[in-house]
Amino acid sequence: MKSNIEKVYSKLPQKKHNLGKHKVDLSLLDDLNDRKDSWTSKHDNITELFEQIRSIKSEFNSIFNDVSSEYDSLSDEYNDLFNKASELGADDLADKAFSNRLDITNYLKPNIKWKVD
Repeated sequence: MKSNIEKVYSKLPQKKHNLGKHKVDLSLLDDLNDRKDSWTSKHDNITELFEQIRSIKSEFNSIFNDVSSEYDSLSDEYNDLFNKASELGADDLADKAFSNRLDITNYLKPNIKWKVD
């Protein structure tokens, strides 16, 4: 007489299944998912860096524009002082105004190319 387990086993199909191919397919899927996760992480890093660069660029342009505006203002005021001092015959004052304007011009000119569009 057969035991209950033997009866159950006897009713199961006797065909063996080749699970090796399924194991390879699952392994391939795992590898692809790992690569996708790595790609997603790198993409997120690039996006974050791009936002940081955009923020730095904006800050740089703002500061550069302030420096440029202040240069224009200082230059105009030194020119006005130079002209008034020259009219009055205050040569020492005119020389200092001219010298200071030249100083800021020389200081700014090499740095003008730094502007980022």
